[in-house]
Amino acid sequence: ATTVGGIPEQISPNESGILTPPGDAVAMADAIATLLDSPERRQAMGTRAGSIARQRFGRERMVDDYLNWFAEILRA
Repeated sequence: ATTVGGIPEQISPNESGILTPPGDAVAMADAIATLLDSPERRQAMGTRAGSIARQRFGRERMVDDYLNWFAEILRA
């Protein structure tokens, strides 16, 4: 993925994905080639990405965050 918007918040570089500079086609092609050449790395990154996504953006976490935010608003 490229380092734009909220994408860097979702991807841990070289752990759950590979980040490339926006507009850098060579870097993106290199990242894709790296993953195509390494099924084990691709699988590990995919597994880790799923785990991180569930931890950071899972339903329970998001509901808890919203309830805490609503409580904070009501206290104010």
